[in-house]
Amino acid sequence: MRLWLPRIDRTRRVLNKVLTVNQVRKFILSPDITSPRGYQHRCLFLTQYSAGLRASELMGMTTEAVDENNETITVTRKGGDIQELPVGELGGEYLGTYLDEIRLAFKPTGNHLWCNRDGSELKYTQYRRIVKKHMASLNLDFSSHDLRRAAATHLVKAKAPILGVARFLNHRNIDSTKVYLKIFPQELRKAVDRLGF
Repeated sequence: MRLWLPRIDRTRRVLNKVLTVNQVRKFILSPDITSPRGYQHRCLFLTQYSAGLRASELMGMTTEAVDENNETITVTRKGGDIQELPVGELGGEYLGTYLDEIRLAFKPTGNHLWCNRDGSELKYTQYRRIVKKHMASLNLDFSSHDLRRAAATHLVKAKAPILGVARFLNHRNIDSTKVYLKIFPQELRKAVDRLGF
């Protein structure tokens, strides 16, 4: 006997869970950067949002991944692709200061970029808890992946080319990216028609 389960509507899930630009701004600014941990948390949030990373990709970063002069990071994406991504002027400044000064306060035990208090590598589950804690402090109920969704949604809303957004997100199938098109169908209809989707 086969069990029938309803198909999950990914569009509805994205529509129901999108952080606004203002919420993202408040979230990124929520850590107290007078402490090394607070500074690191702000860097984590800013990097994930500005580069549209999955949490696992963010956690996999090493010190060699950061090029603050060119305001880019090099990341191993899901599936093993290596991709250079922009983090912007602000992201480059924060990451440069973090790498050159703040990270050293943790006395890192390796070349991992993100550290626990004891210098060991920050893990994915720990990062998820950090995000939840800061979201809760703002009375928000979003996950680390919702930060990635927000980055994509904000790009689409700003009329970024859909193929560029797909590359930014490292989507191998354009159908994964098209979910974001359904959020703003009237604004993007002409652009989508030109692409032939």
